[in-house]
Amino acid sequence: MSDWNEVKNLIEEQGRAWQEFKRTNDELIQAKADGKAVADLEAKLANLSVAVDEAKSRADDAFEEMKASKRPNLGGGGDSDVQKEAKSFNDALRADMQSKGVGASMDESEILKELVFKILH
Repeated sequence: MSDWNEVKNLIEEQGRAWQEFKRTNDELIQAKADGKAVADLEAKLANLSVAVDEAKSRADDAFEEMKASKRPNLGGGGDSDVQKEAKSFNDALRADMQSKGVGASMDESEILKELVFKILH
């Protein structure tokens, strides 16, 4: 069973993987600009991309497991209309924020940490 500490650790792991991905991508761009060989950096970047995706998946799974364990099952099997409406609203809000450049300076792990903090408090 997942708890908040596990979710927090997994989100931090995802953040570290993302930071390493960004650093390697910057190295790759610089190496290409300098005309250096980039095969090793491209391979490393591909591996880091998989690591970021896996870390996100583990964090999502742990979070969903924790949420499911905290809520009673009231029947139904799919998304309720309220859940669909909330998702639609969140998607529209996210698109609006991105169009205005809000949160552009935050990386994905910072956004996830902020969301978890808001959920907890």
